[in-house]
Amino acid sequence: MTLKPLFNRMIILPLDQSREVTTASGLITLRDEIPPSTKGKVISIGPKVSNDVKVGDIVQYGQHSGAPLPWEGEDYLIMRETELICIL
Repeated sequence: MTLKPLFNRMIILPLDQSREVTTASGLITLRDEIPPSTKGKVISIGPKVSNDVKVGDIVQYGQHSGAPLPWEGEDYLIMRETELICIL
């Protein structure tokens, strides 16, 4: 089964931003100050999304944009087209 958003919404797969840092001595630590990713790949679009955004585009969105959508082991975001900042 696939996800099909309605109206002007789209499904975004956030791109991972590594939080692991390797020190000079080889110790791997996590950096807490790295904010969540604000870039993602468009997975699916609704019928009212403009022709500017296409499936497969890499987009930039606001840090608090979208709603979490866990689906089949992946963590997606569902958001309106107006929450996008730009297409990269």
